[in-house]
Amino acid sequence: MRKRESLLILLSVALLSTTLYLARENSQLQVQQEALHHEFLEYKKSVAKAKELALQTQKEAVLQAKKAEQEKQILALKEKVETTFTRVQALQKKYKNKKCKKLILLEVLNQSGVYVKNYSGDSVGDVRVSYLKDGLRAIPLEEIQKVRRKKEGSIKVQDDKSQQVQYIYVKDLPSEHLFIGASLILR
Repeated sequence: MRKRESLLILLSVALLSTTLYLARENSQLQVQQEALHHEFLEYKKSVAKAKELALQTQKEAVLQAKKAEQEKQILALKEKVETTFTRVQALQKKYKNKKCKKLILLEVLNQSGVYVKNYSGDSVGDVRVSYLKDGLRAIPLEEIQKVRRKKEGSIKVQDDKSQQVQYIYVKDLPSEHLFIGASLILR
C-alpha cells in the first residue's frame, strides 16, 4: 500500500508540476500572441498611413498639374489679347488717315476671335461673350472699370451652382474708345 500511495503522490506531483508548467507556458504564449497582435495592428496602421500619404501625394500632384495647365491656358488667353492688340496698333498706324480704318480694325478683331465692346458695354463686333452667373456681379461693368482705370486687366468669375470658373482678360483700345477681351471657362 505504501508503494501505491507513493506512486499516487508521485503522479499527483508530476501532474501538478506539468499543469503548472503548461499554465505558465500558456500565459507566456498569450503574452507573445498579444504582442504579435499589437505589432500586426501597428504594421497595418503604418501601411494604411503610407497608402493614405501616397494617395494624398498623388492627388496633390494631379492638382498641381491641373493648376499648371490652367495657368498655361490663362497665359495663352492673355497672349491672344496682347497679340491682337499689337496687330490692331500696327493697323492703326498703317491706316491712320483712312476713313474706313474702324471697319478694317473691326474685321481684324472679329477674325482674331476676341470680342469688342464700347465703353457702354455694348458688343461692337461679331464675337459675343457670355458670362457665368456669380451672384449679383455686373461683369460688363467690371470690364469697363478695369479698362478705364488700368487700361487692361483680368476678371475671375466663379459660377454659383457649379465648379466652373471663367477668366476674362480685357485691354483698352484708347484711340477708338473700344476695348477688346477674351474669356476662358475652366472646369
